[in-house]
Amino acid sequence: MTTVPQTSTLDRPVFGGLTRRLAAFAIDATLLLFDWLCFSFFESSRLQASPGKRLLGMRVVDTEGQRISFSRACGRYAGKGISAFLLLGGFLLIAFHSRKQGLHDVLARTLVIRRGA
Repeated sequence: MTTVPQTSTLDRPVFGGLTRRLAAFAIDATLLLFDWLCFSFFESSRLQASPGKRLLGMRVVDTEGQRISFSRACGRYAGKGISAFLLLGGFLLIAFHSRKQGLHDVLARTLVIRRGA
């Protein structure tokens, strides 16, 4: 016999129903969309960097050293999902790649360089 873990102080667990779970999904999707738009906006703006990259003196450019478009920044963000899906291997590539590119950078044809470079 399988027991259901207690999730409340009641005698019987209270399960999350369909509408509550759909609402949670909608909230999560909205936050993810906001995250995607923020990263894409910052990296394609004249700043060429997310706030974190800017604080650490880095910027995102194309392989010619030019500012990237919003669509390329969106593709780069989507590529981060692929990098994460591959057990973070796409991010670990940064440590071994000669131009320090992650899989998402290779796919989007972008580089992360230090400011002034």
